[in-house]
Formats: sequence, C-alpha cells, structure tokens
Amino acid sequence: MFFKVSRACIAVVLIALFSVFPGAASASSAGGTLLHYPDFASRSITAREVTVWLPDGYDPQGSPLPVLYMQDGENLYEPSRSLSHADWGVDVTLMRLIREGKVPPVIVVGIASSKQRGRDYLPQKVYERLPEDMKTTIQNSWGGPPVSDDYLQFMVTELKPFIDKNFHTKPDRDNTFVMGSSMGGLISFYAQTEYPEVFGASASLSIHLPLMDPRHSADDANRYAVKIIEAFSSYLDASGASPGSNRFYIDQGTEALDSYYRPYNQGLEAVLRSKGWTAAGQFKSEIFPGENHSENAWAKRLGVPLMFLLSPGNCCDPSKNNGP
Repeated sequence: MFFKVSRACIAVVLIALFSVFPGAASASSAGGTLLHYPDFASRSITAREVTVWLPDGYDPQGSPLPVLYMQDGENLYEPSRSLSHADWGVDVTLMRLIREGKVPPVIVVGIASSKQRGRDYLPQKVYERLPEDMKTTIQNSWGGPPVSDDYLQFMVTELKPFIDKNFHTKPDRDNTFVMGSSMGGLISFYAQTEYPEVFGASASLSIHLPLMDPRHSADDANRYAVKIIEAFSSYLDASGASPGSNRFYIDQGTEALDSYYRPYNQGLEAVLRSKGWTAAGQFKSEIFPGENHSENAWAKRLGVPLMFLLSPGNCCDPSKNNGP
C-alpha cells in the first residue's frame, strides 16, 4: 500500500521543496507534485528546463525513493508544453501503477530537449565507428557532429548529484533508471552503456537506431542497418555494460516512422543476446502493432517499460545498497 500522509508531513515536504527550489511548484492533476527548474545551469551544455515529479506521500524524512531520468521532459505531463501538443501522462500512469502495487513510488526527473536535440542525443562513440560517408550524412541530418558525451556528463556529474543532494533518493545503480523515446530512447540506451555503474536499466521506446532519416532506397537502408548494428556491437564490446548489472528495454510500433525500424531492432536484439543478455528481466524487445511514432502512442504503452524498469524482482531490492 502507498503512504499515509499527515498534515505535518505535508508541511515538512513543502518547507523542504521551497528550500531547494527557486521557481514554481504545482500539484499534478493525477497526483504528486511537479517542480519546474526553468534554466538549470550546466558547465557542459546549454541551460534547459528540468522538472522533478514527486509522488503523493513523498517524505524527505521517510524512506528514500528510486529515481527515473527521462528525456524530452517537455513532453511528459502537460500538453501545453509539448511541441506536439500531446504528453505521455507520466504522472497518470505512475500513480495508477503505484496504487495497484505494481511499482514502488519513484521520483521522476525530466530533462527538456534543446534546439540541437539530435546532436545531444546521437551516441557519440557509436557514430565514431561508422564509415566516413555515413558520418557525413548524419552530420548533415542534425547540423553537426554529436555532442552526446557532453550531455551525459551533465546528467551524471551535475544533475544527478543535485537530485541526490536535494531529494531523498536511493542513489545506487540498482535504483537509478533512464528512459526516452525515438532519439531520446537512443541517448537513454547510450547513457546506460557509457555509465553502467550509474544506471541499472534503460527503456527506449521507438528507439531511433537508424541515427538519421531511414527512408532511403532499399539498398542503402540495408547497408546502413548492417553498418549501424556493427558499430553498436563494437561499441558494446568496449563499454562496461554487463548482463549481470545492466538491463535493457526497447520497443517499436509498426506505423509511420516506426515501420522502418524492424531490421535495426532485430540487429540489436541479436547483438545483445550474443553478448549474454538472455535471462528473463535482462532484456526485453516489444512490437506494438498499429502504433505510430507519437506521444499518444508512447503514453498508451508507458506502463510496459515502467514495469520492466521498476517492478519488484527487477529493481529496488531492499537488501542492496539503497543509500542513506
């Protein structure tokens, strides 16, 4: 069952929130409290908005909570903030799953995208393993080479320490997760492989493995898929991610942009399985027939990756290091 909250507890929470937050805090219509940090400064990347969602009953003096970091934070809760005027309803789905006892309470940290979203989210060390002509095409697609290593530096060395300092978190790997969709799914996968000691699991909805526009001629698409999967395979060999410590979720729909993804996803599935991600709970790849590439589609299936990341037995083992 979820927390019982007293008026005294609410007062403590509000005092704690306003002591660390200079902007607006608002109650989510679905439950919980949403905090907006409009210009979160960084030494590594341009300032951008960060949001923190705290579930109902969050108590800074109570049990520490796991943390989920999410990309494209402008699309998570409020249609008015989303570029597509649709949102994922993260608070709606999480509050339902928490009340049903399917996942534990969790803090969600949303990171807004920037004007150079493609360059922020493109996996830098995978890109570096591609043929020169493909790198040129990718640069032309996104307006320059990837800067994702700087973006991850921000997440790991600036944002996460801030969250762990100012909120009551379980800071260890087994309680720290990352999620996104499309290119946001790509950087979420890359975040875990670059920092396998920080993130214990990632979820990548409609993961954009083509790295650029996949609507090429059939011959080019086949070559691109082969080369990209080879680059991922080589990169994974060099990364520190391991089946015993890191878990991956990927998925795709079958319509619109997602209809081009199957050869890429099949390639990554084969690579991960060949490298040992075979046990239940270590790796999951899903197909959602009839679903397209949109916030509405991701909102409809959000419970599936959330349960993969957070369900008891997959994460959040109280016998492990759960922080102070």
